Formats: sequence, C-alpha cells, structure tokens
Amino acid sequence: MHIPLQVRPSQSTGFTLIEMSITLVIIGLIVGGILTGRDLIDAAAQRAQVTQIQKYNVAVNTFRLKYGYLPGDIPDPTASQFGFQSRGSLPGEGDGNGLLEGYSTVDGGNCGYYQGIGETAMFWVDLSKDTMIDSSFHTASSSSYPPGNITDSSSPALKDYFPQAKIGNDNYMYVWSGGYQNVGYPCGSSKDGNNYFGLSTINPLSNVGEMETTSTSFRCEMAQAA
Repeated sequence: MHIPLQVRPSQSTGFTLIEMSITLVIIGLIVGGILTGRDLIDAAAQRAQVTQIQKYNVAVNTFRLKYGYLPGDIPDPTASQFGFQSRGSLPGEGDGNGLLEGYSTVDGGNCGYYQGIGETAMFWVDLSKDTMIDSSFHTASSSSYPPGNITDSSSPALKDYFPQAKIGNDNYMYVWSGGYQNVGYPCGSSKDGNNYFGLSTINPLSNVGEMETTSTSFRCEMAQAA
C-alpha cells in the first residue's frame, strides 16, 4: 500500500506590504506624537517664562509707585526708614539715580557686571522684602561682597541671589543697566539710560560679585511666539 506523502506548503513569517505599511504608519504616529508632545512642553515653558517677566515688570512698577524708587536703587536714609536693608553711600550701593547698578571698589557704580553686590543684587531683596514676588531673597548686600564663589550647589547658592527662570535649564533672571565696562573705563560714561532684565545661565558668581553669563535657551523668536 502506498500512502501519499502529505506535505503542507510552508507558511511565510514575513510581513506583507499592507502589514508593513500599517506598521510604518503606526511608528510615524508615535514619533509624531512624541515630537508634538515636546513642542507642547516647550511652548508651555516659553509662555511661563514670558509670564514670569511680565509679573516682575508689574512688581517693579508697583514698587516704584509705592516708594518713589526702583527696587535696589533706594538711597539711605530712605531705605532704612521704609524698613529695607540699609544702603552704602557710594554709586551703585543705592544712589537713587534710576539706574540698576552693581558696585565695585575699582570702578564705582557700573552697569551690571557686578551682580552679587550693589543695586543689581538688592533689586531682588527689596522686591522679596515687600512680598511683591513669590521668592525669598535676603542674602545679598549693597556693600558686602559674597562669601565666596557662588554656584548652583554652593551654600549660599545662585538661587539665593537670583530667581530661577521658568524656562529651566539652569537659567536665572537678573537685572542690569545698559552699557559696558572695561578695565579703566567706568561704564557710567557708556550707559544708555535704560534698565533691563537678563536671562541666561550663569558662571560662578565670584567672591567680589562679578558675574559672567553664558548662553540662554530662550531666544527672541520664542518670546514673540509665546
């Protein structure tokens, strides 16, 4: 007796073109969803950053209407009479000239290169003292230098001198008045008469209050888009 050999045809384990197309579409949707999610997160951070700057602007205007001076720029004895930290007598220590200046024993008042001492530092202390911002700053002084090089992890740390920017990525907010400073060239002669908010990452704040900024992850077009 002969029994016919029954051989089943082999079944392919690969993908058909339709299955591959569906798989690629699903992968594309997942990747697109991830990218869209990142874009939404970035957009939310940018809006939060713009809102933070707007709140600081409102706080500054309110402070000026209330006390007649910019925060940080109040001279003594007025500052002490209002209950704020006492000020020095030199330019940049609280001179009431309407410019937010740092302080240096070398060049006197300056634009903002010195951020750990003087009006640029006291700006945040005054706003905090009057509870016009949601952060607490009480470390800086108008005439005493920082205790050492200040970093993200030192004690005190950068967050004790500057508000952390809502955009994150180790960015901080600071203030300064327009102009620049070189050795032997006090920037009091190059000021443009304006005050600015700054936003960037910060190299260590030196023990004489010098600050060098690096890059920022918040560009002008981001502000316009937000």
